[in-house]
Amino acid sequence: MKSSAGKVTRDQRRLAVLHDRDRARIERAGTVLAGQIGFRLQRQVLAAVRRGARWADILGVIRPQLARLKPLVLEGMVVAHLNGISRAVATAGKTGPDLQLRRTPRTAYTEAVTALRRRLALPADVLDAVQAEYEAKSLRVLDGTTEAVEHRLQAAVLETTAAGGHVREGVKAMREAFEAVGITPQNSFTLENLFRTQTQLAYSAGRWQANQDEAIQEVLWGYTYVTVGDDRVRPEHQGLDGVTAPKDDPIWRRIWPPNGYSCRCSTIEVFEPRDVVRPPPVVEIGGKEYIPGPDRGFAYNPGQWFGSLASAG
Repeated sequence: MKSSAGKVTRDQRRLAVLHDRDRARIERAGTVLAGQIGFRLQRQVLAAVRRGARWADILGVIRPQLARLKPLVLEGMVVAHLNGISRAVATAGKTGPDLQLRRTPRTAYTEAVTALRRRLALPADVLDAVQAEYEAKSLRVLDGTTEAVEHRLQAAVLETTAAGGHVREGVKAMREAFEAVGITPQNSFTLENLFRTQTQLAYSAGRWQANQDEAIQEVLWGYTYVTVGDDRVRPEHQGLDGVTAPKDDPIWRRIWPPNGYSCRCSTIEVFEPRDVVRPPPVVEIGGKEYIPGPDRGFAYNPGQWFGSLASAG
């Protein structure tokens, strides 16, 4: 029985966990504020339903509230990208032992962007390029989230209307719709998943782009794929644990984390030549067989995908 591709050292696992903690700090700062937006959205929509508002009026409540998520997601991605650069620089030994942001503000990301820009000595035009690139990405993600929320809530309104329900039934149906879509104070999985995945993408892109710096390229041999090593790791990702290859190996175009929604895997820089370790065709975990690899839709390298960010490294 084989559950992973190769051996991972204790230091590599420690770094993978450290990357996950970097991302988690940034994510938490966003989800706190996103939860507040979700709470206001639910409260205002329920108030509109109680007034007997039409769907067009309810839509006029939903869209402005969800639009408030855009700058929050954008700033979170920029902070994650800059933290990724910082972590890669520190790992390569170009600066001190730890350049990560030690405290991500929980009220806004603005202070974090300012602090990291100064710490990394980024020119204004580079930061502008990062923000412009992530603005387009965050807008597309939020458009998809907004559309899904609108469809689910509209279905609740139409079902209640068609059944001739009263206000009480309408409020009940809308509460259930909010619960199903994952935007409630007690159950905000949609917003949490949104921030977690976008933070991971941006952090990972920042690390990749920073590693393209000429000074790092001179000493960088390659990478090792490392999971956080707990029982929450997906079997398909566990099968990649220990995969090791040179920095220019095509495999990093396909399995560079995140390799799925809320994936916590990482790649660890390798500065000395190592034996190349490929993913096994199949791994057996818990009596079942799995094919190692990324989840559907994640077989790409976010650092390469965000092409215009190359100059930010």
